[in-house]
Amino acid sequence: MQHVAHVTELHSRPGEAAIEVAHLSHAYASADGDVPALDDISMTVGVGRFVVSVGPSGCGKTSLLMMLAGLRAQREGTILCYGRPIHDPDPQRVGVIFQEA
Repeated sequence: MQHVAHVTELHSRPGEAAIEVAHLSHAYASADGDVPALDDISMTVGVGRFVVSVGPSGCGKTSLLMMLAGLRAQREGTILCYGRPIHDPDPQRVGVIFQEA
């Protein structure tokens, strides 16, 4: 079994962010109006960093991860992976492993 460090190549410059999220917001439409999932989220994740998202059920963790993977579009804000926007799934930059098949 290979170590992850030998499988994933990190192409970056010193100090470059791997992931940049700026003013990300999203809401889901419902019969009673929009239901906010994320409101003005901003964060930067450095190259090689390990990040954990923790919170109660329904707070937007999965919505954020789906947007980071390009599997769901945000209503507002930007997501950059190695300086390039994430609009669609891009297996060259982002990998996803789902909890259930």
